[in-house]
Amino acid sequence: MEELVIGENLSDREDRFYLDPIAILEAFKYADLSGYEVVAMLHTHREGTAPSLVDLEGMKLWPIPWIIIDESICSARSWIVEGNSLKNIPTDLLPA
Repeated sequence: MEELVIGENLSDREDRFYLDPIAILEAFKYADLSGYEVVAMLHTHREGTAPSLVDLEGMKLWPIPWIIIDESICSARSWIVEGNSLKNIPTDLLPA
């Protein structure tokens, strides 16, 4: 990974995250213009690494790996939608 683009949470609820789809498209455009490739979407959940229903909808729009980090125990799992199936991809968190 060369660069991480961080999005602003637009949700007014503390237990939800809403990233403006236009911001996502702008990140893809930025990557393209900079010679980068968007390789994954990364976000955290307070507990658990399973995709939420909202995540699943986003995965259909942006069919790249989605890395979900469990904040409570600092573990992660990666997911991708292939056709009508949700597939777990092996994930290793490396120290900074």
